[in-house]
Amino acid sequence: MTQRVLLVALLTACSGADDTAEAVQNLAEQAQEALDSVPLASVVASIGGTVVASDGLFVEVLPHRDGVLEALVYNAEGEVVSDAGELKVQVQGADGSPHEVVLAWDEEDQKYVGDLEAALAASGPVSVSVTTEGVAHAGSVAKLAAAPETAVRGGTVVVAGEYSAEVVTKPDGSVAAYVVDAAGAPVQADVDVEVALQTSTGAAQPVVLAWDPQFEAYVGRPEASVTWVAGPMTLSVDADGTKHETRVRQVVVPPAPTHEGEIVAVGDYAVEVVPEEGDLKAYVVDASGAAVAEPEAEVIVTVDHRPVTLTWDAEAGYYKGPVDARFDATAAPIHVAVVHRGRRHWGGIRVRHAPRLRPWHARRVQLRAELQGPPPPVRRRYRHPRFRVRARAHAPVVRANTNVVVHTPRPPAAQVRVRTPGAMVRVSGPGAMVRITGPAAMVRVRAPSAMFSVRGPSGMASIRIGGMRGMRGMRGMRR
Repeated sequence: MTQRVLLVALLTACSGADDTAEAVQNLAEQAQEALDSVPLASVVASIGGTVVASDGLFVEVLPHRDGVLEALVYNAEGEVVSDAGELKVQVQGADGSPHEVVLAWDEEDQKYVGDLEAALAASGPVSVSVTTEGVAHAGSVAKLAAAPETAVRGGTVVVAGEYSAEVVTKPDGSVAAYVVDAAGAPVQADVDVEVALQTSTGAAQPVVLAWDPQFEAYVGRPEASVTWVAGPMTLSVDADGTKHETRVRQVVVPPAPTHEGEIVAVGDYAVEVVPEEGDLKAYVVDASGAAVAEPEAEVIVTVDHRPVTLTWDAEAGYYKGPVDARFDATAAPIHVAVVHRGRRHWGGIRVRHAPRLRPWHARRVQLRAELQGPPPPVRRRYRHPRFRVRARAHAPVVRANTNVVVHTPRPPAAQVRVRTPGAMVRVSGPGAMVRITGPAAMVRVRAPSAMFSVRGPSGMASIRIGGMRGMRGMRGMRR
């Protein structure tokens, strides 16, 4: 808008009577001084989105494929405007149709947030409209990528024009960028990728990344030894001479894990998530690397839309919260949020199978025991192709005359062994193995692939495989 006003003033002056060369030169100099006084270079992205000019205002848009939209509004000086009034963003849905989303300022997120409640296209046109003080400001871009719902490698998700990426900084100084193109497919060695990070000297250090097929990412490290510190991060993707760029105001440099957990960059914090049997633990450090140990802070971990709030445990020295047997951090990428000092920060990661997770992960196999008889203890064992759990005092113990129900929601399924004078076992799942030893036993199995074994003078087994049923007595096996 400033440029437009100055241009109109210049043309009006030139069309007047006094259009001498000296007057034109003076006006041109004044126009240039006015333009130079507007720090347009400061109107750059700060949440990892793409900036759209809208008639004197600037809107940074960061769309996510699950339909969540984040945005910031800036004035010409690059200052964030939190009371810009009504902000509307039109995006392309996965159905190919345009959809308008109204965004509202979120005090905890410190940004405008809206939700289409439907999936977005991998990329598409984006239009913004800001109405403030009765004046409408509009702008658009021809194509803008949509970022993943959350990070899956513990890094920072950004959108640079037609490309989205997750950038991961590692304790050894290397940097990796997982770049996705406008079609939603990983980019392999077709573009030039560069990341600039803050060093301990206070200067930004660019790093040129090269495609590494081993990691399926663009990977690089600075030519000279540097120490990364928390600060701005810039990503640029150059494709066919067109440069797409974005910036995040501050990213942390996650340390190496110290508790056999998973490190997640969560805004201004780094969180080490450690799942254990029955509990979820988190160790939090701030941008300076100092441990966060404050009762008012919360860590919220969400998987499969089931959030678990972790609170500070002063005696243990970490944030912790209980989880039930249905909570499986390895099932999908998890969201990690830190709520601290009135701000909420987001991150995410896909938890890998690790020795520390094994007993906790196996809790997905659920057992409900109904005690009906005398209490002679019987050892119970669960087996799983990868994981094993044996009964302990804190878990239900299979006893005589017991009714046991086992459900395996997802593969791989479980193996259950019961030794008892009388038992009834029901198993449902995509694959299961049951063995019962006792004078009286009954087994029911419903699964596409199952094996059962019953030993006893009086035994009965009922099995359903697809649409077929079968009955076996004494000892039966079916696969």
